[in-house]
Amino acid sequence: MSNRVTWQPSTDGAIYSYIVQSSPDTLIWTTLDTVIDAPRSGANPHWDVTNSVFFYTDAGGTSYTWYRLAAVDTLAQQSAWSPAFQPIGSPVPPWETVQQIVTTTASDVGLGSAGSDVMVSTDPNINQLCSLLKSMGRGLVHLRNWQHLRKEHIFTTVAGQSIYPMPADFLNMIDQTWWNRTNRLPVGGPLTGQEWQFLKARLVGVVYNVLFRTQQRQIYVYPTTNTPGGYDIAYEYNSAYWISTVGTPDTATANFPTYSTDYVWFDPYLATRGLKLAFLKAKGFDTTAAQQDYDQALVMVQGHDSPMAKLSLTSRNIVGIEPLIGQQSVPITGFGGP
Repeated sequence: MSNRVTWQPSTDGAIYSYIVQSSPDTLIWTTLDTVIDAPRSGANPHWDVTNSVFFYTDAGGTSYTWYRLAAVDTLAQQSAWSPAFQPIGSPVPPWETVQQIVTTTASDVGLGSAGSDVMVSTDPNINQLCSLLKSMGRGLVHLRNWQHLRKEHIFTTVAGQSIYPMPADFLNMIDQTWWNRTNRLPVGGPLTGQEWQFLKARLVGVVYNVLFRTQQRQIYVYPTTNTPGGYDIAYEYNSAYWISTVGTPDTATANFPTYSTDYVWFDPYLATRGLKLAFLKAKGFDTTAAQQDYDQALVMVQGHDSPMAKLSLTSRNIVGIEPLIGQQSVPITGFGGP
């Protein structure tokens, strides 16, 4: 387990750094790190760009670990310690970083050391591996509906507004997940172009529920005029984002890596097998064995990605719920008798 400690930046312009300490009992304290206040940008490994806060990830932290902070100014004067607190644990995801994946692959193909920071390497082979990793990741997101890239989106209709944006990371929609949670009815759609134009030519107010279609990465709802407001519309979709940063390890925020410390949201074995195959193909080498290794890794990872639903040839039973009329409500004998 690990804990992610976050805090707001000081408004005092003279602050130079922050001291982070931990304790198992608030009696004995150990200094974990000194976090420099500047720069407050992605160049600072302890700055969360998305949430504009500082953070420190304690890999050895538990739900019982205590923490405290102190600020130090440019004159080396230290503030009083903050009250001790126990943060909410934020587990580091089971992914490997760009550095780890490229380093492993470089060793596998006989390139030797990949260096301490592959994203700024001057070695053309390492540069090619980083570029191929970017292409490979963008391809993998399309292979299946990966459960770890699946998200839920909810928006509320506004009276008179019929067009709504899709999430920035939208890749594709999970079919039959659209529901109007306000009136607890399924949202009709997606409508075809023919159905949409047919409805627009009819009189307004002839539908009992919201209908939708997607076009140019936007959601169009029907009716398009006098659109009802206050409906909470929910649906699931697959995200195109497969990269997270040290600052937000449990939230994917991009579809390509920027730093060698970025996490790649694919099984490390699959990622290294895929990157090796891509590199050998690019170099024109024999890929027979590498293709077999990758295909085997892909089959295994896909098989472990999510559990399979129970299939029935005799009923439409869902999530273990028995139908209202079935063997449990029909007598064993005397069926059809008075």
